[in-house]
Amino acid sequence: MEISPIESFEQLRQGQLDAVFYVGPHGSKLLDEAFRTGGEGGPGDGNSQGQAQGFEIVPISPAQVNFYTSRSPESYQAAVIPAGIHQAIPPIPPQDIPTLSTATALVTRPEQSKQTIALLTWSILTQAQRYAPFYSKLAQGDPRALMSQGLMYMHPGATQAFGSGDPRSAWLRYVRDNKPLQTAFIMLTSTTTVGYVLRRMRRRKGKVVIQGVRKVVLELRSQLAEAPDRVAREVATLRQQQRLRLIDDEISLDIYEQLERMISPLEEQCRAMVDNQRQAAIATILDQLDDCQKQLRQSPEAGQVQLGCLEADARELLRQDRIALSTYLQIKQLTWRSMLQADPSDPNSPDRLAIADSLALPEGLAIADNLPPSPARIKA
Repeated sequence: MEISPIESFEQLRQGQLDAVFYVGPHGSKLLDEAFRTGGEGGPGDGNSQGQAQGFEIVPISPAQVNFYTSRSPESYQAAVIPAGIHQAIPPIPPQDIPTLSTATALVTRPEQSKQTIALLTWSILTQAQRYAPFYSKLAQGDPRALMSQGLMYMHPGATQAFGSGDPRSAWLRYVRDNKPLQTAFIMLTSTTTVGYVLRRMRRRKGKVVIQGVRKVVLELRSQLAEAPDRVAREVATLRQQQRLRLIDDEISLDIYEQLERMISPLEEQCRAMVDNQRQAAIATILDQLDDCQKQLRQSPEAGQVQLGCLEADARELLRQDRIALSTYLQIKQLTWRSMLQADPSDPNSPDRLAIADSLALPEGLAIADNLPPSPARIKA
């Protein structure tokens, strides 16, 4: 007749059984409960209802232990039940109890996958300390030796786990045993990380530069119609700043190329507007010069005043960089020639000398004597 451990302990407590063989781990909760309710000197001691006076753990003699372990070493091993394992105060049992333990084997089919058995065996090995409270030898002994002790046959997967460790991490074991490789890996990781951080910082800085330049370009474009000359100078300065940033390695080449693509259209617009403005200024001066020549024929004095104003306007355009120096000199020549043609009868006339002095060319420049008799239009 088969009965459960709980029923066997109950019958033992009732006196219906004289002894019970219990096979289980150290610190079994079932044994803890049995000793708590009717153990050595426990509540069942001297029960008037016919219960036995508790129960105790009976040691197995060394001779019997040696007999069974030598007769069936694959099944039985000598073991000790530590004192106080079931109760600390008062200790149960009160001293170490010699006994027998049975080996536990994990059985599988020979054709089972080697990888599967290796992973299962390694999982048990790595968690062996979790079973130490139930099998005290695991706390001090080598799990590999204890798990393989007494086995007649071992699956190749288990042999691999015992000998080589984790079957999934052969390369990790290689790295663990290779110190130079570990050093190289650490250096590579650190330099890669630092390089990545620096690239991120530089990329972020480049984005800030692009946003700043874009804002400046938009502001300059809004001022282009009012002052194209000043905008052109500021655009040239802006481009030079970005070139210096590239030289100083503050921005990368791709960021510089993006900035160039932003600045170049504005620069082209400035150049076109400046050229148009110069053409318009030259055309205006030439029209005024024609009017002055007509006025000189009708009223020399009024014509001379207009020529003086025209020369002052040309000088102001030169100062504002709205006409080139060569254009200004040609306008100067035409103005001087027009004044000379106002009264050709007397080359030493005081009026002619005064006009020549008032419109004198800058020092170091001279006008050829063989100028054409009539003014010509100037190409910008």
